[in-house]
Amino acid sequence: MIKAVIFDFDGVLFNSREVQRKALNESYRLVVKNGQPSFEEFLSHSGDSIFNILKKMGLPEEMAGYYLGLIKENAGGVKIYDGINELLDQLRRDGFRLAICTGRDKKSTMQLIDMNSLNDYFDVIVCADDVLYPKPNPQILNQAVGQLDMVKESCVMIGDSCNDLICAKNAGVKSIAVGWGDTSEEVLKQQKPDFFVRSPEELYECIKGRELLLSVNY
Repeated sequence: MIKAVIFDFDGVLFNSREVQRKALNESYRLVVKNGQPSFEEFLSHSGDSIFNILKKMGLPEEMAGYYLGLIKENAGGVKIYDGINELLDQLRRDGFRLAICTGRDKKSTMQLIDMNSLNDYFDVIVCADDVLYPKPNPQILNQAVGQLDMVKESCVMIGDSCNDLICAKNAGVKSIAVGWGDTSEEVLKQQKPDFFVRSPEELYECIKGRELLLSVNY
């Protein structure tokens, strides 16, 4: 029986795509000067920390400070997805424990939580700078489960990236992939999530039964 729902942040709760694109391009311009980084490659590493993403892309570590500053400066451009407030209300009313498990840094995560008055929804928030090893390493999800004081069998991870789904698999936690984020349905299904949903309304219907089968259900 599912008792706790653990959400990724960007691409699941919030649409930050354009703010991330602009922050990546501007931080690249400030440090590298010429050319433009691949935003598609950047998105393929979603869920990991900005420091690890830059390293994987072969980009200068110096970009991270500029990137994080630009993300904070342009937080007003990050919008909560339609239907998410209603989803969180419904899950809370139904008695589910809620958590966030994100590759974002703590400061920018809490900034958006505060700006959108979401503080009362979440029991636990674990960010990339709370752990040594971000997604897809299971440490960040294991920490969230531990802080919720739940067994893994009672939890489900909601994600929009391959790293989210791999993290859940590595942690032994059920997963639901969402189709409104930054990764295509085809790519997500290659990771064999337990469920795939296309809207917050469908996500609620999937969760509220509290019994998620281990077989793939699309």
